[in-house]
Amino acid sequence: MLFFPKKRPTRENPWADPIAAESRIKGWCIDCHRDIDDEFYMVHDSVWAKARMKDAGGFLCIGCLEKRLSRRLRPADFTDCPLNKPDFTYQDGRPVPKSRRLRSRLGI
Repeated sequence: MLFFPKKRPTRENPWADPIAAESRIKGWCIDCHRDIDDEFYMVHDSVWAKARMKDAGGFLCIGCLEKRLSRRLRPADFTDCPLNKPDFTYQDGRPVPKSRRLRSRLGI
């Protein structure tokens, strides 16, 4: 059984946070611990900063990011990177899955 402290320790190096490191390794949301294999995306730095994630490591699912922002994400919140495109694929040619929730926020 994993132990998740209610308040993460503050450190000078946010990448040293064990919860954020575990999130990056296992690919789950640092808030709800949900697997986010189908919700990899990139938002603008200003959106990430408003969610108090600018200096933090790890991932947030769409729901937890929206909860932190207190609003629903819009297509303008996302960057123009290939990861956010509907036809983005892995190096071996397999399409990267996108959840229905992510596709609706991206406007695709």
